[in-house]
Amino acid sequence: MMETKELKTSTFSQVLLWFGAAVSISELMTGALIAPLFAVSFTDYFLLHHRKIRPQDSLNVRNLILWLIGFFAYRLLISYNTIVGITLPVMLGLVAVSYIWRTAERKTHEQKI
Repeated sequence: MMETKELKTSTFSQVLLWFGAAVSISELMTGALIAPLFAVSFTDYFLLHHRKIRPQDSLNVRNLILWLIGFFAYRLLISYNTIVGITLPVMLGLVAVSYIWRTAERKTHEQKI
């Protein structure tokens, strides 16, 4: 029977392991969560000029869906390397989808009136 050796890790290697986990968590938070949120907010405020906050719009389902699309797109595409990383392409794609969706909503609403 083979004997198994118990591997002992130094305090330094344990610190490096925790540091690596913290870096991974911070990458997830900034890239996957905050970047799509910023893209949706940027499109709404600057491109579509939604500058008034109305109480009846406290939960904007369209923006929530767009944010989730951005989150999953980031997670799916994170393994691809580009010159600018993956955050910027996901944000630009989300801005385009958000703008097209809202423009289509406006045209549909105008046709009903």
